[in-house]
Amino acid sequence: MPSSNIHYRPAPPSPEPAISALGEHPHESRVHAFFRTRVVLPFVVALRAGTSPDGLALSVTMAIVFGLFPVLGITSILCFFAAWRFGLNTPIMQAINLVLTPLDVALSLPFMRIGEKILGREELPLSPSELIAYLKEVGFAAAIGTLLQGLGCAIVGWMFVMVPAGVALYYALRPLLRIFMKRRQAAAELEDPLLPHPRKQH
Repeated sequence: MPSSNIHYRPAPPSPEPAISALGEHPHESRVHAFFRTRVVLPFVVALRAGTSPDGLALSVTMAIVFGLFPVLGITSILCFFAAWRFGLNTPIMQAINLVLTPLDVALSLPFMRIGEKILGREELPLSPSELIAYLKEVGFAAAIGTLLQGLGCAIVGWMFVMVPAGVALYYALRPLLRIFMKRRQAAAELEDPLLPHPRKQH
């Protein structure tokens, strides 16, 4: 019988899972992937781009201050505006703002209580039963007005706490980030001696 001209090729090996420089793996959990791409990656990009320690400190500080603003849904707008107005790092600020969302919700009530004490107002009842009873007593329009006053008290409390805390945080972060980035630069120069050395300022 004539021999067949058909040749069989072995099946190509299955590709190995690719791992990126940032540790990406196809089998990582969704939570890990979320924090890696939305939180860790912006900091890595900023450091590789040569962001100054002072600029990074101001970006982190502004993100924390505005990320804890006691009006849900406004924090992202405030962070974006601050980044645009002062030339800060938008990805880092939005990443911090995202991480602070649960804390922002938790601190809204303490900020409101602080504002009520500063302004000398009575504490707004917030339990479901108290809110229903108050709504029946004063009506919907008056209840909305009272809630808006409570929101104003929360903003006053936020300003009272976060403005001095933000100033202290900024001046605490600046030297820490300067030390960190100097060590990072020194480590990079040891790995690659051809990298340009920063000029010393006299």
